[in-house]
Amino acid sequence: METKECRVCLNTKNISEFSNCIKSYGTFKRSYCKECGRKQRRDWHKNRKDGFWYIYYLPEEHYIGMTSLISERLKAHDRKGKIIDNYEIIGKYSNPALALMHEALFHYCGYEGCVYR
Repeated sequence: METKECRVCLNTKNISEFSNCIKSYGTFKRSYCKECGRKQRRDWHKNRKDGFWYIYYLPEEHYIGMTSLISERLKAHDRKGKIIDNYEIIGKYSNPALALMHEALFHYCGYEGCVYR
């Protein structure tokens, strides 16, 4: 059984506890274990939030959405082929329930957007 030391937690673990990293020049195991990678991503994501929920409008798509990370959400829309130019922030809320109700009101009025079930 092959082992490797995680550069973050410094524990020696089975090689299967490390994710593969695929690059143009080859595939290799990451230098940190999966558990440490999850913790780093969770901490990074938490630190990027400013504590507010945003209602935004994409005029070219006639789309209303809600997010706590506006830049990341717009990147996701762009990757899916939506036109994100000239987006507008319609509201900024500290309470996600109020933001969700505001978004639902726009969807009820005919704007496109994610449907919550």
